[in-house]
Amino acid sequence: MAFISLWKSAAPRGYRQGLKEFRQKRWSAASRAFEAAVSQDPAHAPSHFKLGMCRYRLKQYDQAVNSIAHAISLAPERTEWLEQLEQVEQQVRKGAKKTLGQGTRQFSVQSDGEGSDKLSTQLMQMRLLQGDYQQFDTILSLYEHDLGTEELHGSRLAHAACEAQFMRGRAPEFKNQLGLFPSGSVEFYYYRAKALFYRGAAAEAVKELQLCSDLRTLYAEIDYLMAAGLASLGEKVAAKQVLESVAARSRRAMTWTHLARQVGSLSELSHYLEFLDSWVAKQPASRHHRDIASATALAALRGGNGTLARKVWHDCVAHHAQRKGGAASVLPATLRFTQLPGMPTWLGGYADLPYETSIDIGSRARQAVEDVSALTSETERLRWINETAHWLHFTPHSSLRPSYLQMLAQDRAVIDELVGGDTPFQLSDTDNEAAYLTHGNGIGIRVVFLQPEANTVFDHGVEWTLLPSTVVPSTTVRGDPEPNATSDDRAPNGKGYGQFETVADKLLHIDKQSIRDPDRLVCHAYENLLHALMVQDMALEAGAVHALQLCNEAEQPYQTVLKGKFVIPTLEMLQTAALDVVLHVSGLENVGYQANMWIPVLEKLNCRCAIVIREKRTAAELIPTSLPVYWIRNLRELEWLGEAGVKTVLYPGNAQKNSQVMRMHRLNHFFINHGESDKVVNQSKFLMAYDKLLVAGPLAERRLRESGLPVRDEQIVHVGRPQVELSLDRVEHPTTTIQTILYAPTWEGFVEEANYSSVNAQGLAMMQQLSQRSDLYIYFKPHPYTGYNKDGDSKRYLEEIEALVERSSNMEYVGFDKNIHDYMNKADLLVTDISSVLNDYLYTLKPIILAGVGSASEDDFISLYPSSRAAYLLQSQAVDEVLKNIAEEDVLFSTRQEVCSDSLGSFPKGSLAKFEATVITSFTPAI
Repeated sequence: MAFISLWKSAAPRGYRQGLKEFRQKRWSAASRAFEAAVSQDPAHAPSHFKLGMCRYRLKQYDQAVNSIAHAISLAPERTEWLEQLEQVEQQVRKGAKKTLGQGTRQFSVQSDGEGSDKLSTQLMQMRLLQGDYQQFDTILSLYEHDLGTEELHGSRLAHAACEAQFMRGRAPEFKNQLGLFPSGSVEFYYYRAKALFYRGAAAEAVKELQLCSDLRTLYAEIDYLMAAGLASLGEKVAAKQVLESVAARSRRAMTWTHLARQVGSLSELSHYLEFLDSWVAKQPASRHHRDIASATALAALRGGNGTLARKVWHDCVAHHAQRKGGAASVLPATLRFTQLPGMPTWLGGYADLPYETSIDIGSRARQAVEDVSALTSETERLRWINETAHWLHFTPHSSLRPSYLQMLAQDRAVIDELVGGDTPFQLSDTDNEAAYLTHGNGIGIRVVFLQPEANTVFDHGVEWTLLPSTVVPSTTVRGDPEPNATSDDRAPNGKGYGQFETVADKLLHIDKQSIRDPDRLVCHAYENLLHALMVQDMALEAGAVHALQLCNEAEQPYQTVLKGKFVIPTLEMLQTAALDVVLHVSGLENVGYQANMWIPVLEKLNCRCAIVIREKRTAAELIPTSLPVYWIRNLRELEWLGEAGVKTVLYPGNAQKNSQVMRMHRLNHFFINHGESDKVVNQSKFLMAYDKLLVAGPLAERRLRESGLPVRDEQIVHVGRPQVELSLDRVEHPTTTIQTILYAPTWEGFVEEANYSSVNAQGLAMMQQLSQRSDLYIYFKPHPYTGYNKDGDSKRYLEEIEALVERSSNMEYVGFDKNIHDYMNKADLLVTDISSVLNDYLYTLKPIILAGVGSASEDDFISLYPSSRAAYLLQSQAVDEVLKNIAEEDVLFSTRQEVCSDSLGSFPKGSLAKFEATVITSFTPAI
């Protein structure tokens, strides 16, 4: 839901004057100025806030609360104001206690009609949402003292007072609180019906609700309660009719959750979908509202269409991931049309609440667990595990995870102890795996059933082996600051069900053998994936992706979400994989191209290989591969490589994080580079840190030795370029017919010394000339980092060249995700500069034009860059002239053959065989 930040508009005159007085600490004068500003522009949030701060300084605390709270309602994104509001409220509480203790009124409650009553109720609701009942009682007593009970009778505050007792689970106090409502009012009947329903008396609850049937259309919650009562009595058709009437007049998403619970067959699912189609016709995007998607997937599962349930969740995640601002923008600014996990159902809903940023439902979660413990204190048939423990002891207060607490039940009979009578729990749903309960304060509890005569449970379609050492009786919850557990309580394998496993941990521990209902698991994983994207929880994201991959969700035809396939490994997972070799990839954005050129090679090696990425974004940059991709986040996880038996690490680039791996001296560290070229970076002293330098051929070795680097004996090994051998075609004769050209320039580097790029004035002029040639077709594929150096002009020239390519009929832009080797095969000639593209293209033996040469003489240039003698140098002459000369006679064909052998090496069995032998020898004991 969007909101308009009016405070960003032009400030009223009084506001500017007020700021001057405020800075001088003249609080009374500033207060008058801000009052004038509020009169001039009632929607200017900063004026209300500053007015509140002035009143705070003047010790007018009650008025300060009203002003600051109103400012927050106008600008809910100003979360920093919440801290000031809390300070003012502390003064209100102190004043309230003093007033109640002395029996005199220190200050009066400002009541200026409906607006003030509404604001007061909002503040009271916030206290209840945070589970702060003591503070609620103090403030309510203050209002009763100032206004009298009669003034509260039937007011908004009466709703809050009645709801408070219900949220606490205090049945006697709740009944007494009903007296705040006029007898015979709709509120009176609703709350009495609610109490009956929670006690299991559904028939009596329905009768109470029928007494206010004429007024029921005022409140959707009354209809929800009526539908639940009818459904529990077996009147499903009537229940659906009630809910559909709510949907027909309301845009509240939670209506669909109630409707989904009425689905039990394919025909009922079909009716649900038809009604949903008509409901979303005016607002198609509302189909992807997370609550509606969750409800629709639930209906599909209940109706027996698991494939539809999967796709509904996939489409929801895909929709929000593509939003401007990403999935994080899903987090609601208000609660008008959503029902967040753990929120109680208020009379009239949450529509009046101005913000939700400070809602902490941890206290209410603890209240729910304590009530469960009290109800089952005489039995150990109910135990608490997993998300419950994590929630109570480790989850930050701002998190919305989990959407429910999770318990383990020895049998289904325990449910009877939790519902009925005067308990605060309602049975909202049940299936073969679990029962779903709702506490009166909104907290959901999912009671998972232990399978008969087995030490296993089913959890979201996965069978888990129960670990007895990790399960504690529910009675130990009360008063325990933290359960006793050690790291040994973690699940030892993919089937363990441990007490302190987070949602992310559990998803990562799943293995294929334990999956019993893949449709249910996929829906659970997508729900967690959306939440992970919203709150940027990378561990949870990795776990969700892992579960989706196990269920083959990545292979579905509709799939657009799982672009980057990776998992966060556990030590057990790495030990099971028994890896020999890993490719370590790290660096800037788009660094994935360095791995992509080696992936086809690693897939052909006769050993167990994997890819280790250090930045999550790299996963989306990798080409599809059968190799596992592990995202390793920290030093401890890196150490698992050695503990899991990895022998050799390959490095395609000189990344900063390479040093973190090279600490492990028992591993072999081989630098394989991401290309063979004459660039100065290929003469870096950092190369001396590696055990082996796997270079292409003799030219690379001479380059290192002639630079004066302290190369060790047997440190350099020639392995060629196996990827070009696998993917490039070779010509046997000189090329004189030029129809297709590939222009693949390098980037400008971090410093001028390493700037070999032709993406400059010369490159632009060359492309302008080629754009006039109707007999030529040009592919333009720039380096992924072109324009990265903000101190140079490459980005500006790149944009001009891209614009030229777009408007030219004989040119085509080739994106970063396309394999350059495919376009090397298509091209009759390459135009490039000093880069590995030149040396790779040598393998084809087709002609090369070298741009970016500058003003150096040809002899000097070739002396600095030996590979360039195989190319036609583009200096002062036009590119058309060079092309004309090649068409007449390709004089450098034999030179390219010589330089190719010198640069890429020559191996009787091929470079792939040489590379494989070098790698395998590194971890095979000598005989």
